[in-house]
Amino acid sequence: MPGAAARPSTEGIIAVGGVPRSFVSPSSHVITFANPGEGPNTSHVGELDLDDASFTFASDVYATAELEAEWQGTQLVGNGHLLSSRGAYVYDVVFDNLRWQLLDGWNAGDMSSVTFRNMSPTATQFTVARTGQYSLTTLSNWSFETVPSGAGLYIKATDTNGSSDDYILTVTLSGETPTDNGGFVRALGGAVIVWPAGTTRTWTNNTSNSNWNDANNWSPVGVPTAADSVIITSGNCDCSNPGPILSSNVTVRDLIFTAASVTLNGWTMTVTRNLEGADATTNYMSCSSTSQNGVFLTGTTSGGGTVAGTYCGLTITGGNYVLAAPNSSYSVPFLWAAGTTTPVGLEITGGSLTVNGGRVKVRQNFQTSGGGVIVMTGSNDYLDVTGDAAFAGGSESGLLSAGTLTLTGNFTQSGISTAFVASGTHTTVFANFNTQQNVTFGNPTVSGFQNVTFQDFSYMYLFSDVTVRGTLANPPASTPRG
Repeated sequence: MPGAAARPSTEGIIAVGGVPRSFVSPSSHVITFANPGEGPNTSHVGELDLDDASFTFASDVYATAELEAEWQGTQLVGNGHLLSSRGAYVYDVVFDNLRWQLLDGWNAGDMSSVTFRNMSPTATQFTVARTGQYSLTTLSNWSFETVPSGAGLYIKATDTNGSSDDYILTVTLSGETPTDNGGFVRALGGAVIVWPAGTTRTWTNNTSNSNWNDANNWSPVGVPTAADSVIITSGNCDCSNPGPILSSNVTVRDLIFTAASVTLNGWTMTVTRNLEGADATTNYMSCSSTSQNGVFLTGTTSGGGTVAGTYCGLTITGGNYVLAAPNSSYSVPFLWAAGTTTPVGLEITGGSLTVNGGRVKVRQNFQTSGGGVIVMTGSNDYLDVTGDAAFAGGSESGLLSAGTLTLTGNFTQSGISTAFVASGTHTTVFANFNTQQNVTFGNPTVSGFQNVTFQDFSYMYLFSDVTVRGTLANPPASTPRG
């Protein structure tokens, strides 16, 4: 029955690709595919209209069109199986140990009052992989009754077009249970998951003591928790005094500040989603005298978010982060890791940072490690590193296809063979006036530069073979040495 619409019999079992089974009671339905799938030699239905109270899925089931289930309180029992559809109109449906995968191809209309029950803790309960061009409706009153563990997730969302267009796949929940996703969501390919939780707290500094941990300095009153979003703006606070000063390690969901500085005072600030600060010498994140990076982006809420502003040092440990404009006075995205005492100004140990047509400035060293990557695919993407640059993270294949990396320190590639693979129009500029800059590739036959430019009488000293796949612009008196 490939491509055909199927309405399950009101009196029995549908067995497609297998042997028909005996009939059961009139109000019970069992759906079985011997070879379920969408590929060759597999079976599937077109539109799947489930118009009754209860259905049992004795195998995985694939629908190449819409899933319709709008019978009030429909129970879909799955024994751990997968139901895959390319569109949806569902209301008041219970997925009982049945995983749901929503793909591109058809409209996704009403998707409200959905419950996932008796799920395996290690399963991904709802997977959506679609382009962002046709946005999903708000997922109202969704309930996840099984708390994930291990690799388990409530939701995994993937924008199948990635950053290749202007549309972003956005999954927005309202009236959800639980209110805090606990980090059990993943957003890939630039997708965004909006899972409201916690409270938005605005800095007031009513006590004038600048103490972050003083509940009376916030509106509504209360010290921000890991589920809260924090806003610090000149219109809401007594900013004649210094901004908030930490007296312990802090974790928040969002931190948006356009007035006053935030002083870490030797403690750490962890942000699980968006971090946006004003780019000015008086409004920034201060690490005081600490010699360690004190600001961490984890991406555990919605799989990432946006980042902008000025910080003493920043570490991205996970999630897909996109550079944003710090405030309305900046027309392009901007991030400045401006610390002078931090050992690494910007480090990406997991996840990614997409430069997004903006400029990243690092006063100290820059490095990738673990699975971390930086994404430069636009001609106006800039990464300026005053210190050394070390690429030892995830694969950069296809992720460094445009933009400009400017270095005044040394360059090192190590770890996996594709930790620095420049391509397209990407250009690396060596720009330390009349000073030797050391270059080392651990895998020079795979990793390498695309275009290289020397300026300001700079020169490189080679500690390994080096591959330049594009142009080598070498002004007189700027001679590579090794």
